[in-house]
Amino acid sequence: MLRNRPDKEINKSFAERNAAEKTFFSKGSYRDLPQDMLGIDALRSRLSQLLYKHLKTELPSLQKELNDKHRDVCRELEQLGEKRATPREQRRFLMGISMTYQDVVKAAVDGHYELEFFGDLDPDAGIDDEKNMRRLRAVVQHLNLQFAVTVRKYGHKLHIVDQDTDTGMAVDPAQASSGVEEPELAADYAEFAKLQEKVGRTDAIARVQKILIRSRGRELPGTFNPLLISELFWQQSSSWQQIAEYHIEKVASFCAQFIDAAIKHAASEEVAGRLQALKVDKALRERLDKAKSELKRIVTDSKHISKFRQLVHKAEVDVREYNSGDVEQYLQADVMKGAVDTLLEPDMDKTSSVDALDCQEAYYQEEVKYFISAITKQVIERCLLRALVADTLSPMLVGEMSDDEVGLVAAEAEEVTRMRANLEARKSTLENGQQTFESALGLFK
Repeated sequence: MLRNRPDKEINKSFAERNAAEKTFFSKGSYRDLPQDMLGIDALRSRLSQLLYKHLKTELPSLQKELNDKHRDVCRELEQLGEKRATPREQRRFLMGISMTYQDVVKAAVDGHYELEFFGDLDPDAGIDDEKNMRRLRAVVQHLNLQFAVTVRKYGHKLHIVDQDTDTGMAVDPAQASSGVEEPELAADYAEFAKLQEKVGRTDAIARVQKILIRSRGRELPGTFNPLLISELFWQQSSSWQQIAEYHIEKVASFCAQFIDAAIKHAASEEVAGRLQALKVDKALRERLDKAKSELKRIVTDSKHISKFRQLVHKAEVDVREYNSGDVEQYLQADVMKGAVDTLLEPDMDKTSSVDALDCQEAYYQEEVKYFISAITKQVIERCLLRALVADTLSPMLVGEMSDDEVGLVAAEAEEVTRMRANLEARKSTLENGQQTFESALGLFK
């Protein structure tokens, strides 16, 4: 309850006004009323208590709202990524991306899948499924096995089968002599079965005999031109390059998919796209070209053979001298005699054809092992997997980039720069507000 000023007291001070009010409430029936309900001092005290209670109730919710806004601003700044307005900031930004990328790619090539990038595998999905594709070493090992089986099964153009003398049925000598069951081929690799032609051994010998007649030189009767083995081997292995090229391109495609996922893991999609366009895609193309060049060299190197040298090699035996301990090579007479006897059959052309076909098959079995090993080690491993980080996006490559290249990849768009400045200003204001609230709440505890 307050006493209003009369008109004659308008010019009096607050102290005089309060004194007059106090005198007024000390007379008459006002004396019986509670003192905390009378006068300006009581009102001031009561309003302070009400304000205190109100603030104590409302300040925590206001602080929560402030904290929520601060968290939203920080999240928006985080989505914009690291600040990169100057060349130094841009290079540091790319260096961080390259280091993350390097860790992921090195782990994948080495077959260590502990990083979060690799996630959980799906055993029921295919090896090329998105969840499993990131495990690069496992994918390449699987594809190498598919390639090896394909070359062993379908790499030879003529699939020669023997005739069973009892049943007359065709018998595959390779399957008959090997009890090992090959892994099942994927549909794309199994397509190479179309390149193969099945023939009986009699027909194969007849075909060799036709080639022998057309490739004679000055060799003696009952022998054949050594180049005949080369000709037969080239024909038999004519599918190797096609199978190997498909395998190389498939592995390179998986490497490219993996690199795309690794870069997008390390950087935003926009920055990842710039990096791929500027550096990575070109490097991957160069690595694929290098792999294909290495394949051509391997195929070219495989076109060298000497039939007589193989015969001599089969006949050679190491003999260690008793006194000196030196090792000398001699020819086993029985082996040479058996080989020479076959040259004295009445039908010398047919005998030579059988001999040439046997030599070619023996050489093919050895050469196919080398070819598979050369493709998987010299081409796939050396050209497509080794130095994958160093050739695509290593910290060293980032360090060698010019400021213009760094700016082209890492510079922020103008609208992003303006948005970042606005968000940083809001963040600063909100943080000042948080400090004020903490101080205020400390007074109300």
